[in-house]
Amino acid sequence: MFKHFSSPKKIIEQQTIKHDALWIHGESLSSSQLDQFVQVFHLNSSLLSDAYDIYEVPRLEFEENIPYFFIRYPYKNKSEIQTYPLLCIILPNICITITKDSFPFYDFILQRISRESRLDPQVILISLFQEINAAYSFCLTAISKEIRRYQKKEGNITNADVF
Repeated sequence: MFKHFSSPKKIIEQQTIKHDALWIHGESLSSSQLDQFVQVFHLNSSLLSDAYDIYEVPRLEFEENIPYFFIRYPYKNKSEIQTYPLLCIILPNICITITKDSFPFYDFILQRISRESRLDPQVILISLFQEINAAYSFCLTAISKEIRRYQKKEGNITNADVF
């Protein structure tokens, strides 16, 4: 499914790509839907398919002057924290994000960018990074609290106990 964001009050979910959106977010896309990105925006199909690799590492690649940001976002799954890959592509007038799994920050980012006076793909990307950074900070705080709780319960913990 493609989610198209054109303005703070205009969000459309549909099966095909709209050209006038500022942000297109794709979750759990089929290979034919990924091919739509390749055909419409002339993107690299190999790099798009990397977004579905659960072991994909964060990196920045340029292909024909188009930046492809591969990042990982944290997500609490039941009792553990995991990270999932997210591909961000910035074109002159559009931000494209693709993920295999449900993206938990979508609504938070929409709230954040709806308060911006100037909307462009770079603002969306920065808002995305801010939200992911906040999620990592939250996860690190939770891990720190868990370690302190374990230390109180078990006594002093050393690196050897953890590793």
